[in-house]
Amino acid sequence: GHQGAVRGLATSTDGDLLVSCGVDCTVRLWKDPMRKMMDSNDAIGDASQPSAVYTWKHAFWGVDHQWDRNVFATVGAQVDIWDHNRSEPINTFEWGKDTVLSVRFNPGEPDVLLTSSSDRSLTLFDLRMSSPARKLIMKTRCNSLCWNPREPMNFTAANEDTNCYSFDARKLNEAKVVHKGHVSAVMDVDYNPTGREFVTGSYDRTVRATFVDPSSHCNHAYVIFHNFFYCFCRYESSIIMVIIAGRYTILRGCKGCFV
Repeated sequence: GHQGAVRGLATSTDGDLLVSCGVDCTVRLWKDPMRKMMDSNDAIGDASQPSAVYTWKHAFWGVDHQWDRNVFATVGAQVDIWDHNRSEPINTFEWGKDTVLSVRFNPGEPDVLLTSSSDRSLTLFDLRMSSPARKLIMKTRCNSLCWNPREPMNFTAANEDTNCYSFDARKLNEAKVVHKGHVSAVMDVDYNPTGREFVTGSYDRTVRATFVDPSSHCNHAYVIFHNFFYCFCRYESSIIMVIIAGRYTILRGCKGCFV
């Protein structure tokens, strides 16, 4: 596998492939072992080895897979667009020299992607254009972001200032909603497939499930750990599947376990 920290993980839309990237300057494609076990008897032996490895010039900080094609994007020193069948990026975007921290493809417009950077910027890219489309500078850095799958013009960004900010991509001059509740930097965010709520993980050692509608209350789903470093949160179907990595602990659990 990787020879260093794994910074990003994404899946293809059909669920057959996992894409991982890390500080060892490689991206690796993996076959989903559960799918392979259903398809063949020799799946267990193959699952531990990547089906493809891509090596590049710099460390990677994030990755996301496009919704309808065999294309994925990586971020780090720049934004690189990759095809499964090519050993080098098919396209590259840059806007400034700061590190790009996260990337997400839009579920409604597959050629549109959004990134967050260490210079506190959120940047919209369109693969059909030769240059970035729009850029927004926040007051503090955004660590992660996610599009609403049911309202793909809207996205939510997890910010260093303890809040999450929901924006309409067509009107980036002001956030639609400011979601409060954490007391330390928010590290990750992901939407429920229904688009009605999202889950966040914070450096305050809590995980919260929050309704998009500001008139609704938080689900009050908390997980508290000592020796906490980073939280990685993802939804699977309509259940929160949460991975929390600390000094000694890795937990994978569902929403009902934390309420």
